[in-house]
Amino acid sequence: MVSLEKLDSYPVYPVTVVKYLLNLQKIKKIVSKIMDEKFDAPLFEIKREGCQECENSPRGCCRAHTCIERIFDPQLTHIYDVDNNIYLIKNEIYKVLKEENILLVFYCPHTKLIQQFSDRNIRKMEMFLFDVPDLKVVERKDNETHQFSSSELMKKPIVMWFNEHFELVTEPSNNGKINYHLRPIKK
Repeated sequence: MVSLEKLDSYPVYPVTVVKYLLNLQKIKKIVSKIMDEKFDAPLFEIKREGCQECENSPRGCCRAHTCIERIFDPQLTHIYDVDNNIYLIKNEIYKVLKEENILLVFYCPHTKLIQQFSDRNIRKMEMFLFDVPDLKVVERKDNETHQFSSSELMKKPIVMWFNEHFELVTEPSNNGKINYHLRPIKK
C-alpha cells in the first residue's frame, strides 16, 4: 500500500488526492446513477479525430482528450484505491465501468486556478464520460499501479499547499466523508 508520505513520489498531484477524498461520496453517487442508467451525460469517443472541442482548442486538444492521453500514457504509474476500484493519475481520477463499457473521468483543476474561494470552487471537478468499446485498453497491470486505501487516508489529516497565502488541511473522518479548512501560511 502507498502511504500518504509516499504519494508525492508518484505522478499524482496532491490536489487530486485531496479532491478525490473530498468528493468521494459524490463520485460514488454518480457511479451508482450510471450503473442504474439514471444518469444522462454526453459520451466522448476515445479518439480525438473529429472532436469539435479539440479542433477549437488553441492547444489542439480539449480537456477531455488531454485527460485520456494521460490515462493511456504507458510511462506513467497510476495509483489505485483498493477500497473503491478507482485510479488516480496527475490531475485525473477515473473508474472503469465494465458493465457499461464506459470510462468515467474526473479532472481536478489546480487550486491556483481558483479565483473566488467557496466550498464549491475548492471541491470543483470536471466530469467526462468516454465510450470505450474495448476496455482492455484501459485496464492496468499490477506493475503499472500502486495501491492505497482511501479509508485509511481519511483517518489522517492531510496538509497541502493551496496557494501562496493558505494551505488546505483535511479533517479526519471515520464516516466516509471528510471536510477541510484553510489555514494561513506563516511567513
